[in-house]
Amino acid sequence: MTKYFSVDISNDIHIINLYETLEQARGACLAGAVEAHEFADDMDEYENYESNDLPYAVYGVVLGKAECKKKTLTEEEKDERYSDFDYSTVYNNRSNWGFFKVAGVRGWRIYKTDLDKIRQKQIWCLANRLYHAVRAAYSIV
Repeated sequence: MTKYFSVDISNDIHIINLYETLEQARGACLAGAVEAHEFADDMDEYENYESNDLPYAVYGVVLGKAECKKKTLTEEEKDERYSDFDYSTVYNNRSNWGFFKVAGVRGWRIYKTDLDKIRQKQIWCLANRLYHAVRAAYSIV
């Protein structure tokens, strides 16, 4: 599993990239921030850059990943709904991860019970990326 991540803010869609070393993640984060700053300079949109891009220029350590178990569908299930598929995903609501929708914030915060021991690490996942799974984590100072 890749151990580090950075968020690329160089375009309108902030993309999470994974890296093998912290230096790679830091360099990519800085490069994206510089590119976004140059674009803001060209377009004279510093206010947009400061409020919508710069706060999301983050990098850090990946704490974990989401896992999805699959189950083989029975013939009855295939006949009823899933004729084109052989497997279905299993939702496990007995995990130690808690999903909380935060008012006024676009996205979801996902907290793990022992995060206080890890200097209050928080995992952020944008709402439009929930279907991909939780992929990264970063420190909030």
